[in-house]
Amino acid sequence: MSCRRLTRIKLFLAGTLLLGGCGSSDDEPGGGRTILPPSTGPYVSVAVNNHFHDVHPEDDVQLTGDRSLVIRNEGSNLHNVTLAEADIDVDIATGEEFSIGPPLTDLLEVGKTYIFFCKYHPEDRMLGQFTVTEPAN
Repeated sequence: MSCRRLTRIKLFLAGTLLLGGCGSSDDEPGGGRTILPPSTGPYVSVAVNNHFHDVHPEDDVQLTGDRSLVIRNEGSNLHNVTLAEADIDVDIATGEEFSIGPPLTDLLEVGKTYIFFCKYHPEDRMLGQFTVTEPAN
């Protein structure tokens, strides 16, 4: 490797390291910060592309019993919300939405974790999970 090429590589690496220190993680989307969803009003999950957004089991969604859970179909497919423990089996057409509550405690128990799914897309594991907690009051 020539001395000139080695010098260019060293300069490139040094510049990359220096420029990397110019920004902070707050400059990037998300930036390492946790952005919490609103803690009042309806909690909305969008159904699109055979997927329920923002209610994944790993999201550990906790909703106070005085709120509602709204599933809004913004996709092009017919979707469904089936929550067997509450005897819910509702189809949601494109552009429509379905709400459980308010309050959630009309149908669901505080302290329990619930799983719902779309009966039309089980092969895609189209499901959501949330826990009902004590109302904020």
